[in-house]
Amino acid sequence: MAHLSLVPGARRGHGAGYAALSAGRIDEDLLRDVLASARQRSWRPDFAIDGSVWARCDAECSPGRGFYYHPSRHSAGQPIVAGWCYSWLAGLSGRAGSWTASLDHRRLAVADNPNLVAAEQVRAVLPRLGVLLVPALFAFDAGYDPVQLSVVLAGTGTQIVVRVRNDRTYYGPGGPRADGRPGRPRRHGHRLSCADPATWPSPDVRLDTADDVYGRVEVSAWHRLHPKQDTYRDPDGAMTVVEGTLIRLHVSRPPGRRDREPKTVWLWWHGRIDTGRRPAGRNHCWWLRVRCAGGG
Repeated sequence: MAHLSLVPGARRGHGAGYAALSAGRIDEDLLRDVLASARQRSWRPDFAIDGSVWARCDAECSPGRGFYYHPSRHSAGQPIVAGWCYSWLAGLSGRAGSWTASLDHRRLAVADNPNLVAAEQVRAVLPRLGVLLVPALFAFDAGYDPVQLSVVLAGTGTQIVVRVRNDRTYYGPGGPRADGRPGRPRRHGHRLSCADPATWPSPDVRLDTADDVYGRVEVSAWHRLHPKQDTYRDPDGAMTVVEGTLIRLHVSRPPGRRDREPKTVWLWWHGRIDTGRRPAGRNHCWWLRVRCAGGG
């Protein structure tokens, strides 16, 4: 702005540049097109969506300021700060590191549903990516509802992977009543508790490999599981069971802090691949999760 105030067109003083900027506008659709075109075409269509809070604790007159959760800043002893919250969508590179390609961001109001806003971002970015050789994969951190995301993104041909809590319980497909009596078939089958290894059946898919950074990597996956408390209710009130794949990920050593005991990560994967294209492999799913988590 200081250089613009010196050009011959700014003859009314240094404030003319700021006035022109205030009177101007940003073509958001064109900017999103430019960002999508600048993404490296050699990267896989892997993306991460998460929210971040810009703390504005002292700006009491800031418009639209609300109270949001913040992982590292506290107010009155609680991890809640006043500020603005943004939902970011970024493309992930195929190499380890912190470089990403920011493609979209939306400001979240206090009353907004982060899952619906994220779904809007996904639907808006897909046409800008062009023809994809493999289905796009979107990673979400804890705090997002995997069932709602699976429902609102149905029909887009995408895959989602969402980190879930390690105290959740899931159920397999239902079937005939256990006592053999007639009546409505069971809606929920065998029980799998993430916190109780005794309830884990033999995994449908298993991967045990070695990695230079994370050491021994153990991945187990169980297909066709659903959470009981998050069973989806249609707009007409009918109950619909939303099934997905539950993935357990454990590494022997976390990078950076070798004195920290590695934690087991549980993931929900959902995707309907009806276009004949190859979905993401098991090895790629675990790598994407630790990549978007910054190695955690």
